[in-house]
Amino acid sequence: MNPKLLQLALDKQRLQLQCAAQRDAIAVAATGVAPLLAAVDAVRKGIHWLADNPVLVAGVTAGFVIARPRPLARWVRRGVVAWQAWQRVRQWRVENPKN
Repeated sequence: MNPKLLQLALDKQRLQLQCAAQRDAIAVAATGVAPLLAAVDAVRKGIHWLADNPVLVAGVTAGFVIARPRPLARWVRRGVVAWQAWQRVRQWRVENPKN
């Protein structure tokens, strides 16, 4: 076999072994954040479920509006305030990109 090809094959094998060791190290280091990642996955699944069932979500929302309008209005106000605060933060970040 050509010595250059043999050296390339050995380099490739060495790099593959290094990558495997690095993947193992990352997996061990990531065990601390596994619960956080599981929570993020659960939130994503919930968002996808909401997107897949808009009629049900609209029906439940309409039921709350009819049954308990005051608490819902309070939560809508809180949502609007949070949204406005988020818009201000986004605008501030656009105006001050290095901060």
